Amino acid sequence: MEQQKYTEGVDFETDEWFLEELNKFPSEYRIEILADMLQIMSLLPTEDGWSQVISGVIRIPEPIFYTVEYLKQNGELPYLIAVAQIDSDEYLDAVLENNTIEFYGKGQTN
Repeated sequence: MEQQKYTEGVDFETDEWFLEELNKFPSEYRIEILADMLQIMSLLPTEDGWSQVISGVIRIPEPIFYTVEYLKQNGELPYLIAVAQIDSDEYLDAVLENNTIEFYGKGQTN
């Protein structure tokens, strides 16, 4: 288990599997995935004892769709478990379920 700290004051932990899977993405996508997650980390729902999945999209340079599996429990740092590329249909399902990074990000700006 590796702990990551960022200057914005957001602390979280990552699973080694998450880092291995993240490294399969080109570097510009890796940076965006982490930035997207950091932006909404505090807004994600807490579910003690259960991992959750959220979907995201990066539109530039070429659109890719992805999911991040995470664990967020009361009194603990969020824990990023896995990341994987998905197809557009899976992402659209997440949009319909209000389970996307963009959905939670809009809540932060409103």
